[in-house]
Amino acid sequence: TMRIAMGGASGILMSIFFAEIGNLQKLNSSILDILNNTIIKIKKRGKVKVGDKSILDVYVPIFNYLENNNRYQIDNIMKLIDDSVNKTKIMEAKVGRAKFLETKGVGVIDPGALSTSMILKEFFKERNNEENI
Repeated sequence: TMRIAMGGASGILMSIFFAEIGNLQKLNSSILDILNNTIIKIKKRGKVKVGDKSILDVYVPIFNYLENNNRYQIDNIMKLIDDSVNKTKIMEAKVGRAKFLETKGVGVIDPGALSTSMILKEFFKERNNEENI
């Protein structure tokens, strides 16, 4: 439903994470597995790489942080998500519709990165709550 409502590449790329979360319990996947699979699929379907000013610029730093830290602090995750989104502000868009703005988009946060940050923040808050029960 989300893919259809959002339309275009945004709907497809945004829904990849939700599809992967479905594997969390079903396939006994870890959060790292989910993020890794999400990143691989976004790169393939979106033809995007880190630094192109996209949702990938949020997923990859989170994945890297978790890969290098066995236990994470929720405050560090929230700060990293915010920092990752803010970094898109200085980037020039190289993919999607925003690439047609050329340098006019510099100074503006990527909307996909911002919406991804909201989803990831809520996901990690909930995971943190579950772990502290």
